[in-house]
Amino acid sequence: MGTFQAKAFQVVGSNAFTRAKKLADLYLKTNVDGKGDPLSRGYEQAIEALQSFTLEEGNVGIDAQRLVADYANKLTKLSEKKSRMSRNLGQLKLDEREIYFVNANGGRQDIIRDVPQIVSNIAESLTSHKLAVENAIENAIENNESTSDLQNYLMELDGRYRQMTELYNDSVNGELNQGELRNDYGVFVDADQGDGSVNSVGIVPIGNLPPGILKSDFKRVDSSSNYGGVFLPTYSKFTTDGLGTHKARIGSKVWSGTGDLELSYDKRNSVEKEFKNKPGDFNLGGTSLMQNPLRPGTFSKSYVGVDENGNPAEKLFYVGQDNKLYNVEDKSVFGNDSLIAKDIKNATIIDPSFAKSLLQSENIEPLRMTPMTKSVDITQSTPAPQEEPSFFGKMRKAITPKRETFFESKNIPTKPEEPTVGTSTPDIVEQGKSIFRKVGGFFNR
Repeated sequence: MGTFQAKAFQVVGSNAFTRAKKLADLYLKTNVDGKGDPLSRGYEQAIEALQSFTLEEGNVGIDAQRLVADYANKLTKLSEKKSRMSRNLGQLKLDEREIYFVNANGGRQDIIRDVPQIVSNIAESLTSHKLAVENAIENAIENNESTSDLQNYLMELDGRYRQMTELYNDSVNGELNQGELRNDYGVFVDADQGDGSVNSVGIVPIGNLPPGILKSDFKRVDSSSNYGGVFLPTYSKFTTDGLGTHKARIGSKVWSGTGDLELSYDKRNSVEKEFKNKPGDFNLGGTSLMQNPLRPGTFSKSYVGVDENGNPAEKLFYVGQDNKLYNVEDKSVFGNDSLIAKDIKNATIIDPSFAKSLLQSENIEPLRMTPMTKSVDITQSTPAPQEEPSFFGKMRKAITPKRETFFESKNIPTKPEEPTVGTSTPDIVEQGKSIFRKVGGFFNR
């Protein structure tokens, strides 16, 4: 009797396992990509259907373990392939973002004040970038990999490419409608809201912003720049006080306002009283470039690569009141501090290559406490005496930053404050020499 029952259970177990295998096979056949290859979801469901049978004894358990292990290996390979493709796509998006902006501390700062040259460089660089994306699609096809994400990105990129090349070509061909306000473009200026010094300038299509650029980080002001006889609206970084008043500062000019409306030129709070604010009048004449974006008590940020999912990996830095450089590895150390959140939102943007060199420095430390930033009341805090040079110290002897006006002006520019610098490795000093070199002039009128 016992033998008969055992055989009956074996038959029942075998039949159940057979049905589970058929169900697993069905999952694999109904979860496929455009080429008919199983997707991750198919392998996950197949493993779930067979998982309980891996605990069975005899041939059923062995067969179940073999199938589950095979599906798990294929799922791992598929996940690795997807992760690699995501990283490649993420890097392409990151590369595109860098095309639109010229940084004061980057390798193209000589054209930061020249809008026509910036537009020309963007159009040319986007042409090369579009070719790189098309090549990536061809390589994916050759490797039998999915191209859907790359194809979707190419469609988005193509729209921005056409807009920027059309703007450039219309200028070269003399086909711009003179006196027209081009609301479909914007000159984005990232300036220090404390002293107005310019950190970066970018020109982007407003209706189709590049990856990583958030319109909410900028406010449109009621001033525009002249590009070949047409006017491009200006957008600026800004601050908001406790009453909800927004203020934007670029150089000696200030704009203010409330709500979602564009900010109005604030002559009373602007130093440059003679500015008439007529269409196309805005330029960076007399505006200093940010010689050292790393200031004591402030945050700086940059993209230094992509994560495992292909998303741009942003790195946050902090320079303490003692001039030491910190790497912010975990924002949770700040808790819900609203003042710190405000300072992080207003972090200055630094050049990616410069950011990578900072990460390689032996003098950078992880930040493990809430810092004393410029938004925090430090009147009761006395900094400890500095016994040795801080992070940027040795760069003072190697670098002599200069401030240059836009056009040759009758006014003599005021001498800028010397950048706060401290100890660094030789490679940082050498990079500093190239980063803070003298810059050229901006808008060609």
